[in-house]
Order: sequence, then structure tokens, then C-alpha cells
Amino acid sequence: MTQLYVVEEDDFIFLMRQTGLTWGNLSSHMSKMEDVPLDE
Repeated sequence: MTQLYVVEEDDFIFLMRQTGLTWGNLSSHMSKMEDVPLDE
């Protein structure tokens, strides 16, 4: 979440490299985050 907070826009490959997650793990996390409302 911190990585997403400090940048306005990012791509999937960049996030994979920054987090150290695999393609499948990052995809799973991103899918779960889409369903959670965030306070702005």
C-alpha cells in the first residue's frame, strides 16, 4: 500500500519488482484490493 500511496500511477512489472511478489501473488493481492473501499 505504501508503494501505491507515494506514486500517482505505476505498472504491474514495476510493482512486482518493488514488492518482490510473483505475478500470481501480486495479481491476487490486487484483485482483493479492488473490492475494498479506501478512505481518501
